[in-house]
Amino acid sequence: YILGSVLRQKGDLDGALEELEAALRLDPNDAGAHQALSTVLRQKGRTTEAAAESQKAAELNQAKANVQAATLATNTGARLLREGNIAAAIEQFQAALKLSPGHAPAHYQLGRALLQKGDRRQAQAEFEKAHQLDPRLRPPRN
Repeated sequence: YILGSVLRQKGDLDGALEELEAALRLDPNDAGAHQALSTVLRQKGRTTEAAAESQKAAELNQAKANVQAATLATNTGARLLREGNIAAAIEQFQAALKLSPGHAPAHYQLGRALLQKGDRRQAQAEFEKAHQLDPRLRPPRN
């Protein structure tokens, strides 16, 4: 999306629009490209579309922040689990999943904690969810 931003700065709004739309076809989750497209659309007087692009950028940025926070909570939970604090670990994993429900490592770690707690059925469900989200994550061997 950098070329689109350069073209916008040079005043070539049509060229910028074309480049940014092409960039988003390649990576529809690029928050920066959505924000740059919003700017170009606003400059072209297309305010409704600009607002939608700005909203999409904000949503993508929030989702990224949520994944980062979920990763931190998962790592904290894993440390607590290693220390034997199962209840606090479970709370951290659940907090991670509230932030980012599709965070596979949190599902996996929650499964480990539930297994240690003795809740095999729920642990298995968490391991299956983790594996669906990331096929590299498999239940631990008993």
